[in-house]
Amino acid sequence: MFFNVQPKGSILPSITEGSVSDRLKSPAAASLASLVTVKELATILHMGEGSVRAAVAKGQIPHLRLGARIRFDLEQVRAAFRPSATPNTSGAA
Repeated sequence: MFFNVQPKGSILPSITEGSVSDRLKSPAAASLASLVTVKELATILHMGEGSVRAAVAKGQIPHLRLGARIRFDLEQVRAAFRPSATPNTSGAA
């Protein structure tokens, strides 16, 4: 038997308040839902997982650390790989 041990008047929502789909519509949940793992990003970019991790270590791919986990926002990754609007003026070919 399960008991609701939540104190009366608690600010924490109970499990029955609102639907899960309503909670997933929040901006925070939407941004978390668009995060991908190292394995998923490696598949999308046709790279090995080790190559993705190496690029993260070098700061070449925007990422988030959630504890020991690494996650990627696809929009930020796409933006990082888009050609910049400024031409290369370093003289290097």
